[in-house]
Amino acid sequence: MKTIKSEWDKVCTKYTKKFCDIMEFDITDGYWIGDDVGELLDIADYTFSMDVIRYVVDNEVKPEEVFEWYDYCLRLGIIEVYDTPNLRSWCLGCPRLSEEEIVKKEKAYADAHYNNNQCN
Repeated sequence: MKTIKSEWDKVCTKYTKKFCDIMEFDITDGYWIGDDVGELLDIADYTFSMDVIRYVVDNEVKPEEVFEWYDYCLRLGIIEVYDTPNLRSWCLGCPRLSEEEIVKKEKAYADAHYNNNQCN
């Protein structure tokens, strides 16, 4: 079993190095959350799953596309909209909210929280 684990660690390290090259991250700034190699990589104020890392490397996804997807999902997550696409779907052109729709949801969220705080 130890051999499989060490092989996995080596594969993850290779993918991570290539991912960091593509994204122009300094690999020394990153770490695996909980020391669980191949799970969640925290680097440069971002967190990426191994699925995302593999997809970026295997499909040569441009950093701009990754950041656009990441920011989109983060923005929606802040206002508790969790029905967001994975990176693969995003790159394939899945439906997404327009900037106008996002702003409308952000305003509704802010208004609801403001009104809720006024009642307390």
